[in-house]
Parts: sequence; C-alpha cells; structure tokens
Amino acid sequence: MRSSYSDIDIVRSCLCAASHGDGVHVNRLGHLAQIFGCENEVSELLTTMGHIGEAYHLGRGFWAPGAERCVAISDDWLIVSPLPTALLVDKIDLIDTESFGRFSRYPLENTPTQLINSWLKVPAGLDSWYLSIVNNLKDAFRPSPIGLGDVEVYFPRPKMQPIASRYWTTFAHIKENIDGQIFLGRKVGDESKYFWCMLRGRELLENLKPVTNPRRLRYAIERVFNAPLRRAKLSRDFDTAMFECYYKLPLEEERLVNVCGRIEIDAKVTRYYVPSRHLSFYSELLLKLGVELTQG
Repeated sequence: MRSSYSDIDIVRSCLCAASHGDGVHVNRLGHLAQIFGCENEVSELLTTMGHIGEAYHLGRGFWAPGAERCVAISDDWLIVSPLPTALLVDKIDLIDTESFGRFSRYPLENTPTQLINSWLKVPAGLDSWYLSIVNNLKDAFRPSPIGLGDVEVYFPRPKMQPIASRYWTTFAHIKENIDGQIFLGRKVGDESKYFWCMLRGRELLENLKPVTNPRRLRYAIERVFNAPLRRAKLSRDFDTAMFECYYKLPLEEERLVNVCGRIEIDAKVTRYYVPSRHLSFYSELLLKLGVELTQG
C-alpha cells in the first residue's frame, strides 16, 4: 500500500495532467488515480492541496492547479506548487518531502513570494481584528428567541485560570455591569453554533451576522480582556518538536502544522508535531495567540 505522501503526489500528477481551463472534476481524478489505489482518498487529498494553495476548488466538484509561490518559514521556504515532488526536484533542491508541504533553503527562481500571514489568511493583530468585527455589529441586534438562562458567553478576565472551558459562563454568574457589552455566545454546552449577543436591561439581544471563526475569536477575546496566557507543554528531539495542549489552535495555525508536520488528538489532549528547525517560528506564532511554551 502506498503512503499518504505518495498518494498526494499521485493526485498532483493527475490534476496537472488532466486539468484544462475549466478544471477537472473530482470524479475524473478519482478514475485516473484508481490504478494507484488511492481513489477513496482523492477528495480528502484535494482538500489538503487546497489548504496549501496547490489546488483551487472552482465549485461543483471541479478543481484546478494552483499558482506556484514560495512562503518563508524560519530560514526555509515552503514551496507551494501543484507539481509532483519527482518533477519539483528537477527545479530546486528540497530538504523535506516527508510532510505534505515541500521545503527548500531558497525560493524558486522567478516565482512570487508570499508573507506567512497572507498565506495563512490571518489578521496581523488579534486585538484590532476583533475590535473591527465588534464595531461593525453595534447597530444590528434584535430580541433573541433564546431564553436568557439558556445562553452562555465567553467571558475571560485577568485573574481567571487560563483554562478556556472555564471562560464560558451564564449571565447570572457575571457580577459587573455589562449592559450593552457585546459577547460571543452560544446555547449552554452547544459547540456547534455561535452568535453575537448582548444584554439591554434584562432583555437578551442577538445579532444576525454569522460567526465564522469562533476558535480564533476566543483567542482574540482573551487578548483584548488581558486573560492569562494559555500554556502548551513542549518536548523535542533532534528532528521533531511537539507541543501538547488541552485545547486546539485556531484552524489557520492547524493548517500550517498539517503542512509541516502532523496533529494527534487523544481524549482532551491535542499534540502538534513540527520540525525542530521551525521551533522558534512556532514559538513566536503561538505567543502572538497568547500561548506560552513550557518545557515538558
């Protein structure tokens, strides 16, 4: 059986060979990959390529190769290319082909470069990003059909323990004046849907604008309200660094880990494995989120 990394190169090859101006449908790619034994993984692998930027989903199941570019990570360059690794090595010396992403010590010639925040599609500052969202919400609240006691809101404060699950609380447990303050809310214990809400007197008001990135918003709210830093336990060997958390990183940072390494989820613990040579880069990335690495 081929490894998943061989499988993704098969899909890269099929996508480049079969795609025309209007792209190629995932079903056709599945047929092309069938002889290599990875037809059941084509959709998942295309999604991974889409996360990296090696493929674009055109809609209705059609995919097209992405444009080549290079993204700086520590002293390395992530080579974003739809070409299979066997062809990419003819253009540049690669130092890492064991993960989904391919890395080199220098960028491809005559190829655009991209800043990491732009590639990750994340805001430069959590505080300003959160405040801009909240400022655009103020005039769009209406009475909520949800009972006041059925709602919990994300309410971190400076002296609270840095355990994200404890930051969810009902309005009845908040003692300070919060009239008119905007909160990220959800039904008690419901992790499937989030919404913006506020109290006006004893009336619960809700905003109709969808909450599209609740995990990142929670990190931003913690920073705005000066909550204690979250902690992650770090261990490392010569090649690999692992940080262990009792929470998950935002989806964008998880995408980067998946490109460079891997993620393991065990009960309530999430372990992120990345190359040791990128450790300083990840430490800085995590600190911007409000996560401090401690030695395991």
